[in-house]
Amino acid sequence: MSDLDYQNLSPVQSKQQPTPTRVAATAANDTISPNTRLTVITSSNSASKTIRTIVPYVTGYHEIVLMGTDASPTPLVTGGNIGVAYTIVQNRPVVLFYDPVLALYYPMAVS
Repeated sequence: MSDLDYQNLSPVQSKQQPTPTRVAATAANDTISPNTRLTVITSSNSASKTIRTIVPYVTGYHEIVLMGTDASPTPLVTGGNIGVAYTIVQNRPVVLFYDPVLALYYPMAVS
C-alpha cells in the first residue's frame, strides 16, 4: 500500500474504503499483509498457526486491529517485527501500534 492510501487505516471509514481484510494464518506462512485497519485472522490449521511478521502498509506511525475467528488462539510471536508476544483470542480484537523508528508492532496493553 502506498502512503497515499493512509485513510484506509483511519478509525473513521466510509463506504469508499475497502472492506476489512481476511487473511489465513498457517504454519507455512507466518507473515500477514493487512491493507485495512481491521484484519480478520482465519485459519484452516489452527494447531500450528502463528504470526511473526506484519508487513507495514505505510511507512509512518499507524495502528491496526487484528481479530481471530478460530476457537484456537493465534499467537503473535517475536523474531520478526512483533515487539512483544501476545495471543489473539477468538472474536476479541487487539490493537497494534507500529513504531517506525524501531520498525516493530506492539499490542495495546490488556489487563
